[in-house]
Amino acid sequence: MLTAVFAGALLNLRFVATGIAVARAIPGGRLRRVVLAQLSIDESYAMAARAGAPGRPHGRTLLLTGALLYAVWVAGTLVGSLLGPVLGDPKRLGLDAAFPAGFVALLWPMLSGRHAVRCAVGGVAAALLLAPFTPPGVPLAGAAIIGLWLAR
Repeated sequence: MLTAVFAGALLNLRFVATGIAVARAIPGGRLRRVVLAQLSIDESYAMAARAGAPGRPHGRTLLLTGALLYAVWVAGTLVGSLLGPVLGDPKRLGLDAAFPAGFVALLWPMLSGRHAVRCAVGGVAAALLLAPFTPPGVPLAGAAIIGLWLAR
């Protein structure tokens, strides 16, 4: 159980960086911003970062994308719970590759310069080196640390 909690904590550390990046883009007072910040996930952040100025994600894009993704997530969960028993194992349909492919699609447009590519390659190398020897979550945290270190 401790390993699962540790892995989950490491995996979700990325939201600290995302929260810092979007803090100025979310409108309103403290309570409203805390509520709206729940819409800041990987996909909505990527869309907002692409739509905004360098270093400042576009707030409207973040909130609209986050709200739409939440609605689709809930609808997808409903459809999955109804059709899951009929479809069987998601791996049989290749759905286990959907999330990694989605992350690559989100990150690809951000790799527009040598600096960004260097950070991404460093992060991928760190994750690949750590994956065989560490518990889940550690490779992602290591990739984030190396990517942030290279970004300085």
